[in-house]
Amino acid sequence: MRLACGFWKLHSVFLQMCLWSPLFRAQSPELSARALDSLLQDYAFRAFLPPKTGIPYNGRVPSNLTGIKVSALRLRSGSLRKRGFSSFKEFHIPIGVVEQPYVERLVLVYHNLQNWSSLYYPLPGFTYLAPVLGLLAYDASNLSASDLSELDIRASQNPILITFFNASSGLSPKCVYFGLDGLAGRIGNAGCVGETVQTQEKDTDNATDSRKRHYITDDNYWEFKGTDGIGDSDKTIVGE
Repeated sequence: MRLACGFWKLHSVFLQMCLWSPLFRAQSPELSARALDSLLQDYAFRAFLPPKTGIPYNGRVPSNLTGIKVSALRLRSGSLRKRGFSSFKEFHIPIGVVEQPYVERLVLVYHNLQNWSSLYYPLPGFTYLAPVLGLLAYDASNLSASDLSELDIRASQNPILITFFNASSGLSPKCVYFGLDGLAGRIGNAGCVGETVQTQEKDTDNATDSRKRHYITDDNYWEFKGTDGIGDSDKTIVGE
């Protein structure tokens, strides 16, 4: 899953408005978004030295991707379903999360694309207010493996909660998440964006047009919250 926030659902504690550089917008990524997923999975798995279950490991990315953050967490499938995991970076995983297909152990790989967000996941007419976050699941049976296929993860009871700290405000906040194909909509990477085109302003309770459904998640697997940097906040950004 990937999430993005222009105030900002997915796979970074640094949530400043950071994607405005004309130079950055003019560049093209060296890798596709899918190739980036595969590369980050490889570097996240390399961080398991030695591998311990239930302990997050921060990975190191190559110098040409400086700024991107990656972390890996190995869990037993049964433990994830029965206990959840209270805090993995911005992700709060409740009891009842299951993966498909079933594996005995899985690795959750966290991404924070920082100021690479708009390069890999451009959203015309929107400005990122926080980085794209990613949470992708893989089979943990071989921690030396690369180019693995992602597992599907589903919250069968309460939604997975993503908290965005110190997210910039000022624009109309919208949350979006991206599929593995890079399109805004379903499971993949996620974030929040602020609308910059007046004609795209919609009543989120009553809007039924395709643009609203394209950019606003209607999935109950995820819930999004933001904080203003002063203690905890219970302000829900987007989610059911």
